[in-house]
Amino acid sequence: MEQAVENSQTAAKIAGIMGGMGPEATVDFMARVLAATDAATDQEHIHMLVDHNPRVPDRHASISGSGPDA
Repeated sequence: MEQAVENSQTAAKIAGIMGGMGPEATVDFMARVLAATDAATDQEHIHMLVDHNPRVPDRHASISGSGPDA
């Protein structure tokens, strides 16, 4: 019973990550999260959902002032 309670409490906590700054940045961030997680088994890692959306407007155009909001 104790494990069932522990599992339901763990399942309630989900980290949501919205990417879009490039696939390598998303992978690097995930690697850092995994390295910082104190887990001895795969099942002890945090529940993490990643949405990497490549349709985010080009950040270079925004930085240079030539994007759609310039």
